[in-house]
Amino acid sequence: MNEKKKHKIMLGIEVVLFCMIVAILGTNAASSNPPSNGVSYGKNNQDTVERALNDLYTKANYGNASAAQILKDKTALVGGKQVKGTMPSKNGSSQATKVSANASNVYMVFPYGYYPAENHFSTANSSEVYASNANVASAIGLTSGKLLQGQTVLGITGTGTSDATATAADISSGKTAYVNGQKITGTGMKGKTYEFNHVKATVSSAQTFSKGSWKKFVTSKTSGSTEFSIALPFTPTKLESCHVELTGDYATSNQNRWDADFRMSRRSDGSNWFLQSIPNDFYMSSTDSTNNYIDTQASCSISGNKLIFRLSVIIEGTNDGFPTLETRAGEFYLSGVIAYD
Repeated sequence: MNEKKKHKIMLGIEVVLFCMIVAILGTNAASSNPPSNGVSYGKNNQDTVERALNDLYTKANYGNASAAQILKDKTALVGGKQVKGTMPSKNGSSQATKVSANASNVYMVFPYGYYPAENHFSTANSSEVYASNANVASAIGLTSGKLLQGQTVLGITGTGTSDATATAADISSGKTAYVNGQKITGTGMKGKTYEFNHVKATVSSAQTFSKGSWKKFVTSKTSGSTEFSIALPFTPTKLESCHVELTGDYATSNQNRWDADFRMSRRSDGSNWFLQSIPNDFYMSSTDSTNNYIDTQASCSISGNKLIFRLSVIIEGTNDGFPTLETRAGEFYLSGVIAYD
């Protein structure tokens, strides 16, 4: 329908309203002054006309929508006037014009318009709305340094922990950690650690050791233990683990063959095993041809603020040529690292 026809229709409605008002006024006049021919108009007829007029007027003036609230190119009668809509229909993808965030939510502002629900995510005429990865990342404060190296979120590749240097040995055994984006299972000792090197030890044995000549730790067919201890600068409540070695002070010029602090000796047949040092998890068992044997074991423990390295020797045999553990050292030293609580 063209604009001229619409104008004629609206003009016609106004003429009808005017005529009906005139008729009502005439009716009221006739009611107060009946014609001489005796014809009168009842009040019910007047009410009916008034109600019809009121209804028509209400419908002609109904609504409060503005052009921006009506779809573009659609028309409506609002307040007795024809209104043509200007609201765009968003048949297509629309990007958010603003993205912000707080601790609870991410907020997005989308372009003004009508988004048909029936077209949502359709392949032919979609009306979905979206926010770019960059805008969302910026709104929530996401940066590469806040992501693990090798991980990507919202188009941002992480660089976090790229400067870490820990290895599996630096992490407590059984525990895991991410280093440079990689998950590592620890193999190191648990608890706090204390490292020491070549600390002179106090010897519990009543024997006097002299540098340069071999001397047995146990002098007869029996068993015994010698404790080598050092004082710690703290008093641990519990020893978690230890990697400790016992060394002596003996050294000769013949480094390739005879330079050793300790030896396991099978005296009856002249065989020897030379050791430079004895670790805390040391264990050795030996038997000679005449059924003499020796068991040697080393371990460490805590007593107050003292770290104790215990060397135990058990000897049994049938003659005086029993195998044994001997040393050429006159002084003894402990080196290593312990983990403790």
